[in-house]
Amino acid sequence: MGQYFLVVNTTKQEYLYPYKFGSGLKFREFAYDSMSVLTGMAHLLAQSSHGVAFDSSEITGRWIGDNVLIVGDYDRSNLCTIAQETYTDISDEVIEHMCFDPDVYTHLKQIIRWDDNSTVAIQTTEVA
Repeated sequence: MGQYFLVVNTTKQEYLYPYKFGSGLKFREFAYDSMSVLTGMAHLLAQSSHGVAFDSSEITGRWIGDNVLIVGDYDRSNLCTIAQETYTDISDEVIEHMCFDPDVYTHLKQIIRWDDNSTVAIQTTEVA
């Protein structure tokens, strides 16, 4: 089955759920996926907004200086489970922000994204 990963900000108690971006949950599945959860993380960590299609202080740079981890469900800290049960999933907000870039919007509307339980396709032609 393999280990599943989340992008977790322990400082703000927020996380990104790769399936909502159309990425897999296994490390290689989302690490090699362009315009995915890692693109969302780049927006959250961007020190400069030059070149960002849409600049919003609510997303751009929101995680600068915070403790941000890519953590798997096999990790002894149990942080993956803690994040899903008690932290805020900001994936939809980040996806909406990313979609101001026409290239990202085109990419994301062509892929299948998944709900919180990874069981129901939530979008195939429209983006949040």
